[in-house]
Amino acid sequence: HTREQPYMCLKCWKSFSDCSKLIIHQQLHTEEQPYKCGECRKSFSRSSNHLTYQLVHTGELPYQCL
Repeated sequence: HTREQPYMCLKCWKSFSDCSKLIIHQQLHTEEQPYKCGECRKSFSRSSNHLTYQLVHTGELPYQCL
């Protein structure tokens, strides 16, 4: 159980420990991604992921710890 991740996506540089996980991940890059972040170059296939990601730039914390 090492943390080695030798399988890297050449489109976004994300790394994986298992080749099969890389293959599944790479399918994301073939889908249409019409939702673009206005602050950076990242894009998304789902509007919900885009909206969640925007919190990275705004710093907004919409949820409270219990």
